[in-house]
Amino acid sequence: MKKLTILTILSLFFISCNKNADVAFDSDAEKILGKWEWVKTEGGWGGTQTPETSGTTHQLFFQDEVVEYYFNDTLAFTQVYELSREKPDYLDDTISVIIFGNREKNRYSFSDENTLIIDPTNYIMDVGWSEYKRD
Repeated sequence: MKKLTILTILSLFFISCNKNADVAFDSDAEKILGKWEWVKTEGGWGGTQTPETSGTTHQLFFQDEVVEYYFNDTLAFTQVYELSREKPDYLDDTISVIIFGNREKNRYSFSDENTLIIDPTNYIMDVGWSEYKRD
């Protein structure tokens, strides 16, 4: 009986450690954590850019309150960030905003658990939005 109990516990442990299991996040602060690989930037005066068309790669590595930005697999800079909600004058509702250390504000959203959209809130210039996939 003791062996059966141990085998049952071990099998439950291995089943619960399935890497392909869906992950549920309680908040955007949890959801944004981890490594994100740049897929594309669309819109703005630059048109559509991808790693293939630009010949560059970009990665974001979000940790608690700190983000590392990698350009062509080399750490370019590290800075603090915070997630917030704001109500622009031209909207009736609030938007999700990521505020970087230099106080640069960008709208962000998740189209699914593994896709992050970052859209600069620069209202003067249309620089397009960028899509990242969880790495």
